Amino acid sequence: MKSSDANSTWIAKKLTSLLVADPHINYPTMRQVLLEKYGIVPSNDMQLSWVKRKVLEKNNALEFVPKWKDESLTIMSDMQKGLS
Repeated sequence: MKSSDANSTWIAKKLTSLLVADPHINYPTMRQVLLEKYGIVPSNDMQLSWVKRKVLEKNNALEFVPKWKDESLTIMSDMQKGLS
């Protein structure tokens, strides 16, 4: 694959597990992983910024919904029991 073919969506798919494991990973490390594993160099840090944002937003959204759902069900259950 040519570096020019690697858009942020493709890169995000490749780096998801890495970013979820270490959300504070820096751009030089991300760049090194892409070079070593896939032989590509991202166009710039802005592309890596978009990748990081996409993955972390998706991951946070997936984590937030179940917690919110469980909390709201608990609140509703307490209200029905007259505990609120």
